[in-house]
Parts: sequence; C-alpha cells; structure tokens
Amino acid sequence: MLKFHKIVIEAGGDKPCEHDRVVVHLDVQVNGEVKSAGQTLTFDLGHAEDFGIVKFVDHVVETMGLGEQCVVSVPCSIALTDADRKRWDLESISPHDELALKFRLHDIQKIKKFWQMSESEKVLMTGVMKRRGNKLVKTKQYVRAFHAYKLGIRFLRGSVTVQADANGGRKDECTALESDGARLLLVLCYSNAALCLLHLVSLLTASSSTPGTLDDTARQMVLLCIKYCTSATELDPNYAKSWFRLAKAQALLGEYNTAIQSAERSLHCLKTHSPGTDGCEPLIREVESSLSDWRSALIDATRQERSAVRRAVLRRYRDASTWSDDEDDDEDAIEKLPISVWSNHLAANMMSLHEELEAFGEKMPEPNMSRSGRGANRINSRLSTIQDEDSEVDEMF
Repeated sequence: MLKFHKIVIEAGGDKPCEHDRVVVHLDVQVNGEVKSAGQTLTFDLGHAEDFGIVKFVDHVVETMGLGEQCVVSVPCSIALTDADRKRWDLESISPHDELALKFRLHDIQKIKKFWQMSESEKVLMTGVMKRRGNKLVKTKQYVRAFHAYKLGIRFLRGSVTVQADANGGRKDECTALESDGARLLLVLCYSNAALCLLHLVSLLTASSSTPGTLDDTARQMVLLCIKYCTSATELDPNYAKSWFRLAKAQALLGEYNTAIQSAERSLHCLKTHSPGTDGCEPLIREVESSLSDWRSALIDATRQERSAVRRAVLRRYRDASTWSDDEDDDEDAIEKLPISVWSNHLAANMMSLHEELEAFGEKMPEPNMSRSGRGANRINSRLSTIQDEDSEVDEMF
C-alpha cells in the first residue's frame, strides 16, 4: 500500500467495495499551481487502470466514503509513473515535486445482483471477473483473485444460458454457441477459483508451526477446492486442469487413490483433447511427476497401515501371554509360532483388530475381497478359532 498524507475536509458515508463503479471529482495542483480542475473520473474500484486512470487514484478512493472530500499530498515520484505523468500532461515537472490532489467521492454504484441481470449481462460480467481474476493471479493476489472468480460463479451458476436443454429439444446454432461460451466461462471461473485456494493453502501450511499439516481453515479451503473442481469437471469433463487441481486437493487430504484416478483422467484429457497446444507438454510432465509422487505416497501409507496392524497383533499377544522383558525376543518368538497356536490362544474374549486399532487411534485398511474371492462384503467383527494347517479349511479370511 502506498503511503500518502491525507487531510479530510468533509467526512463521508459508506465506503465502496472492490468492483463497485465509482464517480470521483479530482483537482490537481503541483507546488501550489493548479494543473487541472474539475476532472470527473468513472471506474470500477480496484481496477482503475482498466479504464485508463492512474492507479494511485484507486489507492486513495478505496479509503474514502461516499460524499467525502479530502486533499492528498504526495511526491510525484510516488504517485505517478512516467506513463501517468504523460497521461496527465505533467512531463515537465520533476519527480520530486509535491502533488496536491483534491478528491470528492461523488457516487457509488453497487454491482447488480445476478437476479437483476439479463442473461447477456451475466455472461458479460462473468467475463470481466475472469479477466480480473487472471490479472490478479499473475501478481499473486490470490485472495482478491478468488473473490473475482467467485463473483463470476455467482453470476452464471444456475443461469439458463449454461444449462443443457432439459427437454431434449434442438437448439439453433446461435443459441448453442452462446451456451457453450457461457459454460466455458463458468468452468474457468470454477477451476481458477480452485487454483487460488490451492495457492492459499500452500501459503497457510508453509507459515504453520507444523508445516505440511492442515489446520481447520486450510482443510475447509481444500474441501471447497474439491467442490469447485467437481463442478468444473461436471460442466466440462475434458478440461484437464480441473482434473489435475482436483487431484492436488485430494492428495492434500491424503486420498492418494482418488488423487491418482483424477490425475490419470487429467493426463488422458491432455493427450486426447489438447495435444500440441501451448503449455500442454510442460503440464503433461507436471502431471506425470505428481502421479509418481502420489503412487509412492500411497505405497508408504499402505505400509504404515500394515505396520499398525502388525503392532496391534504383537501388542495383543504380549498382553495375553507371559513373555520376557526383551521386546525383540517377544516378536521373534511370536513370529516363529504356527498361526494355529497363537491365533486360537488370542481368539477367546479378545477385541477384533478393527476394535483394537480404533481404541489406539489407528486405522485398518478395509479388504475389498476375501482371499477366496467370496464374501466380498462380509467382514468378521470378532476373531474365531481356526483349524490346524493340516485340517480342511472351508473359507479363509
């Protein structure tokens, strides 16, 4: 934020919000000499440069209330770039000269609500918000960019322009093109809003006292990211970036199986629908690299879960029997016993592995099928006695 000296001549009322249309009256003095008077500037707050207006005016007006009058004193070198000086016809002044700018916030026009807009206005404003969001992402202003995309989503979400023909009727070519364009805008707003959330989560975790872990705020952001990506993929299943951002969010939650599936879908879209396009090859390499990382992470997570199960079994046997004080000797002795010996001993009046792991705050991976291929949806909740290995076994577990 630029620093400047501001004197309020007349206090104002409510302050404008970003994207509100403001009307400002401005007088310009340099070293006490009037250079221009009675200028009327109209622009959307936060985006004055889109209207060819000096950015410094934006910084001042965002501090003002409706009807406020003030005088701002600031060195020319701080307030104006060379291009700004040329725009205001002040090329002859020194960068060290003092500017005195008199402002009056004459009017604030709030953005219409989506129900107040026509369909064409919704598409137009969503396009504006997407462009502004893209511009803010480039300067790493992710919070502002997210809100811009979110406004675009509000304008078009549920709009009849992006809805498929529910009655199955035919659309003329013009209507189809309009619908496709609106749908693409909404997809991009959803996907880019998700991108902003991923960046914000990364910043939060990096500044956390426990880097790499998600606090409640970060977790809520990740869940919202998944929601936005899912909406984007439903609208356009062939947009690869939505799938990849969905995969990144799922991986942040440790859901590596689903992350791998989403990333593979992204890779398929890139190779099928976007070959040869700008940025396609670097994105393919990024997706493939992430896939490799997530597959390794899935293997590690599976090993940890199996290790947790093994520790629970050893702990249970140790509690049920009298062993030496040497933990390593206990484990060696347990592992050398036939399964029929120690399993029968443990089965009576003991908790299941699921119950014990839950008691210790751990997790057991759920089997998809029994080893015999039968009983895929049946999991015994209690341990039962098994026969010796020489006996006939009807069903293995």
